[in-house]
Amino acid sequence: RSYDLVLTGVQAMDNVDGQVGPLLAARVGIPHVSVVTHVAPADDGKAVTINQEYAGGFLAEFHVDLPAVLGIQAARAVPRYAPVSRVRQIMKTASLETVPAEADASSGLIVQRMFVPEAGGHAEMIEGDTDAIVEKAEMIEGDTDAIVEKLATILGDRGLIPG
Repeated sequence: RSYDLVLTGVQAMDNVDGQVGPLLAARVGIPHVSVVTHVAPADDGKAVTINQEYAGGFLAEFHVDLPAVLGIQAARAVPRYAPVSRVRQIMKTASLETVPAEADASSGLIVQRMFVPEAGGHAEMIEGDTDAIVEKAEMIEGDTDAIVEKLATILGDRGLIPG
């Protein structure tokens, strides 16, 4: 192996599946972490410390052994692009290795059918102090229990979860 760290994006303009990083990592048999917002090398050069972003802007810090594939969500600085003259120079001397693609029926997404969304007006708002839950990043027993119970009842009534 002639690499330690492979960086990919996590989204494309036409979808938000972020499949390149996980598929590449699985193909070469190395770890993958996605939605990475910060990368710092460890002193020994054998690992990186990364921040991974979760819904709501929460961050977690991880120590990842190399080699690894990271799906980068955002960068602190604007990317630097290679000059066109340098790209043309490399194109004259570089060669690409062709690797046959192997896929089975369970890889990727398969859209079986699509529906036009129903007209609005069917949503039910569940009241509670959800702002406090998010601000404190912890569960507030009274409001949380009431919200969860109400949601479970609604889903059960509609046959979406066992009653």
